[in-house]
Amino acid sequence: MVKSKERDLRLRAALVALLVAGLLVSPIAALAYDPAGACSYADRYALSPNPNYPYFEKDCTNFVSQCLHEGGGIPFDTAGTRQWYCQKVWYGWSYTQEWTVAEKFWQWLINDNYAKSLGYWNYPQPDNNSVTAPGDIFLYNWDATTDTIFDHASINVAYGKDINSGIIGDLVDQHTSNRLQAIWHLIPYNTQHKYTTRIYAARPWPWV
Repeated sequence: MVKSKERDLRLRAALVALLVAGLLVSPIAALAYDPAGACSYADRYALSPNPNYPYFEKDCTNFVSQCLHEGGGIPFDTAGTRQWYCQKVWYGWSYTQEWTVAEKFWQWLINDNYAKSLGYWNYPQPDNNSVTAPGDIFLYNWDATTDTIFDHASINVAYGKDINSGIIGDLVDQHTSNRLQAIWHLIPYNTQHKYTTRIYAARPWPWV
């Protein structure tokens, strides 16, 4: 019994030390996020949106948030300055800008330690992005020369061939426009890719 208590005390001390050292950041997300589940959800609803959620004219961030929550298992965040959720209530839908707006979504991910920033890429982005992996999030700034506001979000789901362009590399699912396994830099679909587009990436916990 005494030895068991001593082990518990040592374990608690070790956990406290890790927290102080900053190695156990955002433990809820760390325990919950399932990249494979997020990718599976994304593939299922990329072209046919989930009817159990609202669908917006600009739906990209709503879609990626669903992938993290429904597929990846990250719980709603209803505490703190930034909150991330989308819930059906008696009068309709209740949701936050962190759930639906790319810029606010990025601030929640990074500033609230739900994800690690992996950097950014200007044109020409490589077809195969060796820094990222399935389950990672991409945020796009279409006007990087004039502002720092994110305009679009997608989720990395696989490595393979973009069926529309034939380009082989990292593939994403997205809404607005709805695309299934498109090349991650979206160069075939973005007429301004040579001039203004900057793409950022983030990896939700756990880090690998």
